[in-house]
Amino acid sequence: MTSSLARRDGRPAAPVRHVHLGLGNFFRAHQAFYTEHAPDAADWGIAAFTGRRPELAEALTEQGDVYTLVTRSGDGDRRELISSLSACHPGADLGSWLGYLASAQTRLLTLTVTEAGYRDGPATERDLAALKAGGDGPLSTVAGRLVAGLAARRAADAGPIAIVPCDNLTDNGAVAARAVADFAR
Repeated sequence: MTSSLARRDGRPAAPVRHVHLGLGNFFRAHQAFYTEHAPDAADWGIAAFTGRRPELAEALTEQGDVYTLVTRSGDGDRRELISSLSACHPGADLGSWLGYLASAQTRLLTLTVTEAGYRDGPATERDLAALKAGGDGPLSTVAGRLVAGLAARRAADAGPIAIVPCDNLTDNGAVAARAVADFAR
């Protein structure tokens, strides 16, 4: 993946060092917001991927990966332009996912997915078959994407990466670890 992307408005985007799966409201109002306000924000661009549906990634890409965050309080609404996203991708964009995770520049992988995102089912079998066949088809499960990304990182000898599940689940780290281990087996 390109280490530094250009926005539609011509401003350079921060280099991608953070990859996120689950481009929903929680992520945009928390991780992206706090990254925007970090003292070293210019060094931490985020490449974010949708879970399943591509529409949000497409809309954000059309507006240069920038959006307005509205914070509501008793004193009224406050609007803030958030520009910490360097790239937005549909979840089916496996090539970009693997490229970012194989890059030694990427240091952080966060997730905000639902409990259903970790469940087994027919999609798991499809993802396993796709990976066994060479892994160039879309992957639809969280575990499948994580295993493929970590395998690409290992193959590229890209070094360690911090994986931080931010899911609204009890013991979310253990849930994510178990899903990855079970899928990899």
